[in-house]
Amino acid sequence: MAFERGDIVAFPRIGYTHYGIYVGRGKIIHFDGSKDQKGADATVRIGDLHKVPGSSRKYICNKLDKDYKPFSPTKIVSNAESMLGYSKYNIIGNNCEHFAMWCRYGNAISEQSRNFVGALILTVFMIIMCLVFVYIKRHILGGKKMPKIFKSSRRDDILIK
Repeated sequence: MAFERGDIVAFPRIGYTHYGIYVGRGKIIHFDGSKDQKGADATVRIGDLHKVPGSSRKYICNKLDKDYKPFSPTKIVSNAESMLGYSKYNIIGNNCEHFAMWCRYGNAISEQSRNFVGALILTVFMIIMCLVFVYIKRHILGGKKMPKIFKSSRRDDILIK
């Protein structure tokens, strides 16, 4: 697979995907949160494409090219280089996917964050509904069986001979 300057490179991991910008000559600029960075928070750094921590597979992921016009390779690399040393990483609002999408398209977008927040909202809603159900059962119905809302069409009291 031949990477070109300005490509978004994706590194699939367990539970998420890491992203960076290929800048040429086997180098990538990305949010680097590796532990060998002397305890620093995740920071935008330049590194060797083949030595990105935790990576084994990698692929070109210019997935929004059909929705957004990408900048020129020179502008994409310039955007990435302008962020070197930046360290205001936030997993929900400013992560490696936001960084890569901003460099290439000018829009800091993260489908992973959007999906995570959506799943979190759904989970919280389901927990609240369960708590409401338990409250109704214990405090309003006094632990009695829940009333049947619909009558059954089945009649156990009639025997057909």
